[in-house]
Amino acid sequence: MKKIIIAIFVLILSTINCYADSLDNALNAGTVYGGVNTAAGVANTVSNVQTNTSIRRRIDVETALIKKQAALQGIDLRDAKDIQNEHMALYFKSCYFLIRTKKQAKYEKDEEMLKLIKKYWKPWTTEDAIYAAEKVIELQEQRQKNNSKL
Repeated sequence: MKKIIIAIFVLILSTINCYADSLDNALNAGTVYGGVNTAAGVANTVSNVQTNTSIRRRIDVETALIKKQAALQGIDLRDAKDIQNEHMALYFKSCYFLIRTKKQAKYEKDEEMLKLIKKYWKPWTTEDAIYAAEKVIELQEQRQKNNSKL
């Protein structure tokens, strides 16, 4: 009886060991297979992103060409994004112009120009920068007219 119990115990242990080994192998195989699938999925996603980027770039170039050709014919095909880009470009040019003019006014000790810039230019808003640049240009033009009359 003792030998039968020991034999059953050994068989149960070997069965559990075999089951554990097969489960471990299955998990490893699943991990490798899943890893291959994940790598393939990532490569596919990267390929799709590159394809979509190249398609978008081509469409943007073609759209820009159509807009330029329409502009040559006198047709305005600008959209909100184009207008926003133009406005931001004007804002950055105005800011650069105001910074340069302010430095020059400090160097020349031009108090009138410094007061004008300080009065109209609030660097945290776009409209103020553009308006301030227009006012500075008006003052410069007015000074040129006064100097030409003399």
